[in-house]
Amino acid sequence: MGRGELDLIIRIGGELAAVEVKTGSADSDPIYHFDEIKQRQVRLLATQRGIKRVDYVGVTVSAGGVAVRWLPRVC
Repeated sequence: MGRGELDLIIRIGGELAAVEVKTGSADSDPIYHFDEIKQRQVRLLATQRGIKRVDYVGVTVSAGGVAVRWLPRVC
């Protein structure tokens, strides 16, 4: 199997999805940490488990609170 781990495996409407979760601060959008190399790694791990869908969740923490952004089928 490939190196790394899948953060979450969930079922959405009967479909399995691997979800990559990244956290960042208000001055650093966490999506920038989900680069092409990480996307390939997650996609490979998901495919090895028969999962075709990969979603991304970004959690941004700031003095004003927490914001969560969900992007389905990112890669």
